[in-house]
Amino acid sequence: MIKHPGELIGQISHDFDDHPQSQTNHISTINLVRFIDKGYPSSVAEYGVDLGAQGRSDVSELLEAGWKGFKSDGRIKKDKISKKLNMTSKIITPKNVKDICKMFNIPKNVGVLKIDIDSYDWDVLKAFLEAGVRADIFSMEYNPVYPPGIHYHMNYTDGFKWTFLSKRPKEKQILYGASLRAWYDLLEPYGYTLIDADWYNTMFVRDKYVDIFGPIPTDVETVWRNGWFERPGRHTQKDLVTKYWLNYPRQEVWATMDTSEVIEEIKRLEKL
Repeated sequence: MIKHPGELIGQISHDFDDHPQSQTNHISTINLVRFIDKGYPSSVAEYGVDLGAQGRSDVSELLEAGWKGFKSDGRIKKDKISKKLNMTSKIITPKNVKDICKMFNIPKNVGVLKIDIDSYDWDVLKAFLEAGVRADIFSMEYNPVYPPGIHYHMNYTDGFKWTFLSKRPKEKQILYGASLRAWYDLLEPYGYTLIDADWYNTMFVRDKYVDIFGPIPTDVETVWRNGWFERPGRHTQKDLVTKYWLNYPRQEVWATMDTSEVIEEIKRLEKL
């Protein structure tokens, strides 16, 4: 069985964050769209949503290839509405998603939705789903420190203030983002299949596309182990070992504990 869809698509592994001991085969969204198109011609909507659009991303490649789209990031200097690309510097929250969709003409069916806002990502994506927005492909970061049985995600609260992880107490730095299980629990009921985790990035596609991949792992446990926990270089990759939340010492122990015990530890950390 192929461990990673990137092998099937024909992507070549390369250094992750310029570290030769840690290889990545993170699927390029543009390559994934082309692969799906072979089995389901013209089925992927040519519209991309990039939430947390700092720098280049897979959605940037698609926009350059002629897609229409929407980008949001606090560093965007000026809002823009056009026939091709809409952009805003407005902070996206679960409470304003419906208004954002209306204001910037985000269609109900999009090709790719990428989210990376480094906080309450799960709540925002949930709001998009509840607003009726569906993507052929969802691409997001997840917090790999949490074992596959743990449903955890950072919650949005009124008055939420974003702070750098490094500025938070060390033990609370891992209370960040969303676990792979949380993303699965959110998207699976809407008809999506987990196809990949590569370091701390993950992808889901509509169930109807899964057959073209053949026998790849789609369960949270296996995908998490292949993409993170049993990954060569996890303890040597510079970007990982210098970030406390990714190198959280207890994660090795958590992987051997009952889910209920890990949940109790998380509750303890939340009270600190």
